[in-house]
Amino acid sequence: LEHRRLAVLGGPHERDMYEKLLAGFRGRAAEAEVFLDAECVRHVPSDAEAARVAAVEMLGREDRPTGIFCTRDVRAYGACLAARELGLHVPDERSVVSYDDVTWPGGRDGFLTTFEESTDDLAGEAVRMVISWIKTGDEPEDAVIRPNLLVRRSTGHFFTKDEEE
Repeated sequence: LEHRRLAVLGGPHERDMYEKLLAGFRGRAAEAEVFLDAECVRHVPSDAEAARVAAVEMLGREDRPTGIFCTRDVRAYGACLAARELGLHVPDERSVVSYDDVTWPGGRDGFLTTFEESTDDLAGEAVRMVISWIKTGDEPEDAVIRPNLLVRRSTGHFFTKDEEE
């Protein structure tokens, strides 16, 4: 969507899952020759208020990001609150994308663009891994689940003033 300055609201460092999500996001962004500024990556708990505080800091910068990726919908909610607090409109001025399609306050209202975390896929892989572990005695390798992107109303094209003219 033409975003060149991106930010991430990720989960705690201690959680391997969040580090893998961040690594995957960095890799895909680098493929598009977009690199994350260390100031625009924050690790916060799965809490809208903690995410709001971190997003206010990032979005309050002079070179603020145009798009924010959040590793849980509840963090995306905090990012949207921060944008509103700063007078920025989602998606007209900032895009917000998340990962889970589960923790958006108020349910699935058709607003948040998110990667759908399929509980069926997660459960199926978990069962497969446990059965394999029981049969072989070997700890199973991580499973890779490829979520569907549900494009909704929280994302839009972003062009700088120079690009519009």
